[in-house]
Amino acid sequence: MGRWRARRRDHTARVVSGLGLVRAGDRVATPWRNGEGLTSEVAAGPEGAGLSDFAWRVSIATIAQDSEFSPFRHVDRWLVPLDEPGLELDIDGTRRLIERHSTVTFTGEADVAAREVHAPSRDLNLMVDRRRCRGALSVMQLQGEALVRTSPAQWVVVVALDGPVRVHPLGCMEALDALVIPPSETVALSGDGPLAIAQVELRAR
Repeated sequence: MGRWRARRRDHTARVVSGLGLVRAGDRVATPWRNGEGLTSEVAAGPEGAGLSDFAWRVSIATIAQDSEFSPFRHVDRWLVPLDEPGLELDIDGTRRLIERHSTVTFTGEADVAAREVHAPSRDLNLMVDRRRCRGALSVMQLQGEALVRTSPAQWVVVVALDGPVRVHPLGCMEALDALVIPPSETVALSGDGPLAIAQVELRAR
C-alpha cells in the first residue's frame, strides 16, 4: 500500500511512490456507475483498483441535475459540497441541505439522491471499504503554517478548497489541487484558506 494513483488526461493510471501533488487540471471526468453524474478521481488505493475493488477513493463529483447516487456495498462515504448554496440530499427518505464546505457522512448502502439541483454543483467525496479501512473527511481553516503527519498505516489527502497553499518543498497548490501524503510522512503547509482533509487508516490484516 505504499503507492497511490491518479487519473491523467490520457486516461492512463499514474502510479507514484511517496509524496505527490495532483493538479486539478490533470484530472479526467468519467460517468458515475449509474450514468447520472460525473466523477474525477483525485487518488485511490491500492494500485490498480477500480470502482468495484478500491480500498479507498477520493474524488470530485459534478452534479448537473437531480440524481440518484450509485450504491456501494461495504463502503462508508463522506461528502463536502464545494459550491454555493450547497447540496440538498435525500438520505433514506430524509431531506437536508448540506452547506458549502460542511461534511455529511452516510453508508454506500443508503438510498441517496441529490434534489433541487438548478445549476451544476461539485462535491468532494471520500469512500472507504469499511472492511479494509477507516476514514474521515473534514474541513479546516489554514492560517499561517501547519504540519501534517501520517502514521505508518495512514494516508492523507489534502485538497486546497480556494488556494493558494504552499507545500514545502513541493510547490504551491491552487484551488482544488490535492496533496497525497503516504504513510510515515511529515509535510509543512503554509497559507490562508480552507482545506479539506481526507484521512484513511488501513486496518491490520
